Amino acid sequence: MIKKNFNILNFFSFLLLFFSFFVLIFVIYKIFKDGSYDYLKYYFYFIFILFLFYFINIFLNHTFKIYIVIISLSIITTLYSYQGFLVLQKLNYFKNKNKIIEYERITGKKFDTRSRLEIYEELKKKGNITVSITPYNLRKNNKLEILPLAGISNIKTILCNESGYYSNYKSDRFGFNNPDNQWDIKETYAVLVGDSFVHGSCVNPPNDLGGVLRSKIENKAIINLGQAGNAPLTQYASLREYLTYINNVEKVVWFHYEHNDLYSDFKEELDNKILNNYLKKVDYNQGLIKKQETIDNFLNSEIETVLNVSKKKNVMKKKNIVSNFIKLNEVRYKIFKKSKIKKSGPYLNEFQNIMELTKKLVDKNGAKLYFVYLPSYDYVKKNYRDPDYESVKKIIKNLKIPFIDINDLVFKKEENPQKLYPFEVWNHFTVEGYKKVGEAVFDSIN
Repeated sequence: MIKKNFNILNFFSFLLLFFSFFVLIFVIYKIFKDGSYDYLKYYFYFIFILFLFYFINIFLNHTFKIYIVIISLSIITTLYSYQGFLVLQKLNYFKNKNKIIEYERITGKKFDTRSRLEIYEELKKKGNITVSITPYNLRKNNKLEILPLAGISNIKTILCNESGYYSNYKSDRFGFNNPDNQWDIKETYAVLVGDSFVHGSCVNPPNDLGGVLRSKIENKAIINLGQAGNAPLTQYASLREYLTYINNVEKVVWFHYEHNDLYSDFKEELDNKILNNYLKKVDYNQGLIKKQETIDNFLNSEIETVLNVSKKKNVMKKKNIVSNFIKLNEVRYKIFKKSKIKKSGPYLNEFQNIMELTKKLVDKNGAKLYFVYLPSYDYVKKNYRDPDYESVKKIIKNLKIPFIDINDLVFKKEENPQKLYPFEVWNHFTVEGYKKVGEAVFDSIN
């Protein structure tokens, strides 16, 4: 009996040693493969020390081994139990059946669970329709001779689904989410630039920000140049391409979303060869406004590629569930989240440069520039302020651009601000959310 217990103890001792060795090899592999030593070095130090500890443990006495094995297995069991809880919580967070049931009860409509590819293939059989393709879908390809800054023109365009239905809009002559007649109106009250919140995700017109502003203004146009995934450089490029062709612009409203506008999206833009030309050459222009037929043909050829990429990503996500579980992704995110969010975005200098160039461009066109700061869902729910907030605000104030903080004007006034998001989770705004934000922007710029 004693010998049997001793063998079991040795088995677990060697198992812990091999487990730590395997993780150590994996971390070293990731460091060399991704060149991400700065990010992974603390994992390396910790796992290396753990490996040495379990190696020494092999030679320790029986009693000490018992304590080490029991404590280690208890910690591992706790971590994976917590990982399982977080995964289940995340799945319920975004796919809560009770909320779907409630949606169907209130609206009398079926909650649409189809993918964008499925709904596109089905609706394509019935008529002329497309899906939204934005610069975000194309900017990683540095071999393109032209980078469209909007979608296909004059066509019903499928956008996204967060509230139980797929939103769509009829694109204008340049592929933006506007009624086409806005380009013919002789006076333009405001031009909007921004990302998916300005694009109108995931509501139908006229419930988007452009539609809300149009309901406040008569006989003047509201031109929306927003596209999902846009960050500062694409927004500036859009103004360079289209602003001079818009009639008598009074105001340009720049929307900044604190969650990602200075991070990964911005990094992708700065790495794009075509977008970088807008920074390097003051007179650079792709002449997109005269190339819409070329743009339409190109984007039509890219639809299947974009949708298939999305399909492959969804398949990979399903395959990654097991590997993410083994790697304790959710637990590590929880543990290291606070240390990560203290770091500010690394591209503040580039952001400042773009805002300076934007102000010069807007001033040159006789308009006034406004800056709208949209808080992230994390701030609305957990009062987490983006680390770049003060830096961004200082840059904008120093440039004498009016700074409009939507958190102060809208969300702080709500008893439950999460209700302005579909199902009160991380999404774009509800119809009511877009309405309140749009009205706050109008009051601030009027």
